[in-house]
Amino acid sequence: LTPAIRKYVRRHQGGPLLNHLMGCATNNHCFAAKNLFYGRWEAPMPVSRVCNAECLGCLSLQSDVECTASHQRLSFKPSKEEIVSLAVAHLSRAPKAIVSFGQGCEGEPLTEHRLIAEGVREIRRKTSKGTVNLNTNGSWPERVRRVAENGLDSIRISMNSARPAFY
Repeated sequence: LTPAIRKYVRRHQGGPLLNHLMGCATNNHCFAAKNLFYGRWEAPMPVSRVCNAECLGCLSLQSDVECTASHQRLSFKPSKEEIVSLAVAHLSRAPKAIVSFGQGCEGEPLTEHRLIAEGVREIRRKTSKGTVNLNTNGSWPERVRRVAENGLDSIRISMNSARPAFY
């Protein structure tokens, strides 16, 4: 992994998002982050620092000190330029390429729906290769629609409770 990260960093201009993903790959052993550096399959594009749910078992934030989070939540808002740069490079080169918004190291990606929509539009302007995916709790259908209208290819909606009060 370390040689793959070094090679990747030599080829791509670094920024806060790339630095965060290096930590995800090395410290959290995130397979999706490792994929970015190995140039294969699904790579993460985390964008959100906050969430609108309090899911028991959240990977990046737990209020119960006895159940610690396994991943550090994203602490900054990535730039559209860095998102597009990393995503286009991955989609253009990786076999079976996917870039996914909504990963374990972030909150609910739809809290940053404008950034995702603008990023997806720019990604699709630069390449039609691969799949642009969104992992979400689906709590804001109008925001999903806006992102989808800008070129989103797939979506996975996580249902954390089957109780009608929550869904």
